Amino acid sequence: MTTSLDAAARPIAARTGIAPAAVLTAAVHVLLYRYTGSSRPVAGPAGTEVLPLEDGHTFGDVVNLRPTATDAPPEACLRIDSAGNSAVTGTVPGMEGHLRTLLDAAYDSPSVPISLLPLLTEAERRTMIMDWNADTAVLAGPSCLPDLFAAQVRRTPETTAVVCGSVRMTYAELDVRANRLAHLLRGKGVAPEMSVGVCLERSEMTVVAFLAVMKAGGVFVPLDPDYPDERIGVMLAEASVGVLITDSDLVPTLPVEKEACVLLDAAGLDAWPATPPPVSLTLEDLCALVFTSGSTGTPKCAMLTHGNLANYVGFWKACELDRRPMRVHLQMTSFAFVIFLADLTRALFTGATLVVVPREIVLSPGDLYELMIREGVNSAEFVPPVLKMLLDAAESDSRGLEFLDLLVAGGDVWPTVDYLRARRLCGPATRMISAYGMTETAIDSTWLADGEIDETAAVVPIGRPTPNTRAYVLDRHMQPLPSGVVGELYIGGLGVCRGYLGQAALTAERFVPDHLSGVPGGRLYRTGDLARWRADGVLEIFGRVDQQVKINGIRVELGEIEAVLRRHPRIRDAAVIAEGTALEERRLVAFIAVTGTVEGLEAYLRERLPETLVPSVVTQVAELPLNEHGKIARRGLGAGPTAPADDPAARMLVVVNAVGQYALWPARANVPAGWRVRGAPRSREEALRAVDALWTGPRPRSA
Repeated sequence: MTTSLDAAARPIAARTGIAPAAVLTAAVHVLLYRYTGSSRPVAGPAGTEVLPLEDGHTFGDVVNLRPTATDAPPEACLRIDSAGNSAVTGTVPGMEGHLRTLLDAAYDSPSVPISLLPLLTEAERRTMIMDWNADTAVLAGPSCLPDLFAAQVRRTPETTAVVCGSVRMTYAELDVRANRLAHLLRGKGVAPEMSVGVCLERSEMTVVAFLAVMKAGGVFVPLDPDYPDERIGVMLAEASVGVLITDSDLVPTLPVEKEACVLLDAAGLDAWPATPPPVSLTLEDLCALVFTSGSTGTPKCAMLTHGNLANYVGFWKACELDRRPMRVHLQMTSFAFVIFLADLTRALFTGATLVVVPREIVLSPGDLYELMIREGVNSAEFVPPVLKMLLDAAESDSRGLEFLDLLVAGGDVWPTVDYLRARRLCGPATRMISAYGMTETAIDSTWLADGEIDETAAVVPIGRPTPNTRAYVLDRHMQPLPSGVVGELYIGGLGVCRGYLGQAALTAERFVPDHLSGVPGGRLYRTGDLARWRADGVLEIFGRVDQQVKINGIRVELGEIEAVLRRHPRIRDAAVIAEGTALEERRLVAFIAVTGTVEGLEAYLRERLPETLVPSVVTQVAELPLNEHGKIARRGLGAGPTAPADDPAARMLVVVNAVGQYALWPARANVPAGWRVRGAPRSREEALRAVDALWTGPRPRSA
């Protein structure tokens, strides 16, 4: 026992009559319990028994359990075996300081539960709470979105603002179109805090509609016309949409009265004034209602204010765009996705040209590359799966991405191998950023630039808090955790939205008071993401709280398994799910997209993962399914028994599926009862590649 730890343990030893070594051992048990975030007993130091700790125990309760004392040095006592819990691996920096803090607090506050005792030293707390959240950016103005756009129009009236196919509009032309539509909306009664739905095919008119709603003082509610009618109906009702901007062709399919619609193809906009209508807005007024999927099956609606998006525009200009101006920026996602707002405001509020990319081109990397060259694109944000497709196409054609000045990847985990590929294809001056955020915190909450990437890691970290943002890694009792320890990520600052529309209970659950910053009225958003601080103040992400599973009573982080799979040289991408309910025997199932063949995978996994983390089944797929936002569609990886990957009949089945689904008929080929087949090709080329790859293995015997 070190002198400082001995000194910290002796007051409690004197009070309880327990030997100092036993007091220290009890403290180690508590520390491990806190580090792992366990709600069940965890193993203590080597050679000691498992203590049945509970959150409500005081430190005195733990001491009274009479833990076996250990003579091992503190550094040995404090080493955590990741096989027992994957939340912490190795030795957490500053463990001895945490022990001293814990012991001092336990002595000073003997009635406080162990779950609420502080762990961080004063220096650590100051660094993590204050220093790592100290970046601020002064908002120019501050102004609401209509004023910010009007100022940009005055600066660059003749610059091309929007490109969509053959349509091009300058800033002045875009401003006039939006002003005319805004007057029409005002005539329909649109005013601040009034919801205006927009249901259009993504085009330049989607941009006009967004700006018009802002200029009229309304609240933009994007509705993708490809959504099922029932879902659109729910969204219209939830948002209390009073006016709906759409086209004549879409009206028959929409669950709305025609009288509430503004039909852009028959609106007669030229009859309305070209100047902006008078409107009075504040930064606290709503500017957008953006729906996201809800865990209950009903979409939830985040309420974004003008202040949220004005902050986003302000820090991008201050931190990135003034260094290397954005000239031409891609807009690739559905306009019902919050990244649409990011692309639009980043480009049009800073003088750049926004290129709206048709959906069919987004998923055709060759066509997307040609469009980028043709339009002179120098800036783009991709979700990593879409970026990966572009990288594949560029590499196969021996072409580079040197024309990009700014490349941002966000919205999903970015494998380091794909970052390195992008780095090789881009020019040395290209600024590459890993961005992390969500709708509820107005898009980007953290980011990481080139120089801070660990090329040996499986995935790119999410970086540091953006200006005017606060980030904390907390345990389930909202206590700060030390660097190196995984907890839930909380986000505070100017980006935190008002809450969820019409869901007061959910808002109270997810948007909680900021008890750490000292900012009056400050709030934190519980992201549900698992993260930890690196020692240098960079955040790493480790999956979702709601993807955490238990297998045979052991807590398993699916992201950890996926990261190991992605590091295999022949595995392009991977996803892992847990099959079965909590009442059944659960098993881990991995889905992998491979290049060539993978041999010895079980041995590879067992060399890198504890037994409980090795998947029971590994299924090869042509590609992992993506949703409309380019993210892995985990629900598409359904349950059911799987034929062995090396079964010749299974290979034949996938061949039949590939040829049958794509080339011969639209329906899925017949599948034997109880089997499932993955990786249906999306093109003739994918089908041929799948057949070619599968026929390199054992061939099924003829009947």
